[in-house]
Amino acid sequence: MDALNELMTKVMHHVAGEETQLLPAAERVLGSERLSELGAEMNARRMQLEKPHAMELMGDLAKGAPGRTALLAVGAVLAGSLALSMLRNGHAPGRRHR
Repeated sequence: MDALNELMTKVMHHVAGEETQLLPAAERVLGSERLSELGAEMNARRMQLEKPHAMELMGDLAKGAPGRTALLAVGAVLAGSLALSMLRNGHAPGRRHR
């Protein structure tokens, strides 16, 4: 358990550094619109890479999380897969389709 706490502390420290130093600097250099575009591209790519492993990821989440948390996590993975599929098919978020 000590190793898990150490890992969590390191991850939290890393994220805090990104949020307080890296992201503000990137926003100054790139502008908020471009930074948002890059974030969306990175998120879409992450979902694309995770999609082939979605069932495995859901199984791991279900094993390691209490009931409600597992259901929320599985729902988030499924929603992400659906969103990625819609983006690939040219359906922009917030746009109505006939």
